[in-house]
Amino acid sequence: MSGRFDLTNPAGTCYVAESRLGAFIEAFKEINDLLDADIAERRISIVHVPRSMILADCTSKKIRGFGITGSIHSREEYELPQKWAAAFAGAGFEGVRYKVSHDPSMSMIGIAVFGSAGSADWPIISTTPIDIGTILDARRSFGIRVRHTL
Repeated sequence: MSGRFDLTNPAGTCYVAESRLGAFIEAFKEINDLLDADIAERRISIVHVPRSMILADCTSKKIRGFGITGSIHSREEYELPQKWAAAFAGAGFEGVRYKVSHDPSMSMIGIAVFGSAGSADWPIISTTPIDIGTILDARRSFGIRVRHTL
């Protein structure tokens, strides 16, 4: 229960982003001064979503009609978003479309996909080291610095 939209066991939540930069900023959410060794430990995977999914779109203005505000994307404590995730799953939604909270512009989109804990089975198109373009985008967009280790 350490993620914003986590479901309780035996259910689980897999977090993905619509862009490489969105995935990067969420993976390194607490750090602005990274070591290249930290980046070298990570990979970015592009996955194929094998079918259409029904998502609760928390980026839509219409969600306000259900009593949800923009704080669902950025609140520090996760108890309320986790309750919403449980309610969404109970209503038949397969995940949540949300704004990536570590992007101050709130323009990047993440998706929290519901399923059985530990059973992500989407086909992987590619898995690669984090590329220099993504690192430079993170520097330009967010001021994230990367220091080289000796």
